This record gives sequence, C-alpha cells and structure tokens, in this order.
Amino acid sequence: MQSSAAKTVAEYIASLPEDRRDAMKKVRAVVNKRLVKGFKDAGKKLDMGKACIRFKKLDDLPLDVIADVAGAVPMKKYIEIAKTAHAKKK
Repeated sequence: MQSSAAKTVAEYIASLPEDRRDAMKKVRAVVNKRLVKGFKDAGKKLDMGKACIRFKKLDDLPLDVIADVAGAVPMKKYIEIAKTAHAKKK
C-alpha cells in the first residue's frame, strides 16, 4: 500500500497524477454522496479512515448502504481504473 504525507484528502488527491486524480475525485463524490448520507439516514455513526470504514460489530454497519456504494461504480469501470492505476506503478 502506498503511503502519503498528505494531511487532508484534498491534499492527497492533489498529489496524484492527473489520470488517477480524476478517478479518485469520481469515487470520492460517490462515497460522499451515498455513504455519509446513508449512514446518517440509518442512524449509524460513520467512522472512516483514508481507505477504510472502521466498525466494532457487524450491526454497526448499514450493509445496504455499503452495497449501494460498492455497486455505484460498474465492475468494468472499476477494473479499468484499477488496471490504469497498476500500470502506472510499473
């Protein structure tokens, strides 16, 4: 996993190469739109890190919200983003 000295998400995204920056902005928009609101609507507390959702019990998670967010990016698009990101590392 790549580490970053960025102190905010905006700083991290700004530090990425342009093609990865665009992809991350799109993913972040989906997460911000659906995940945060979904947790709030479900009456759950969202504890999120840079790339994770922290929880103590499965009951702490609104699984339907997580499924909605995960399904928001079509699989073919996700694979395309992943392949592009991995190709840049070589």
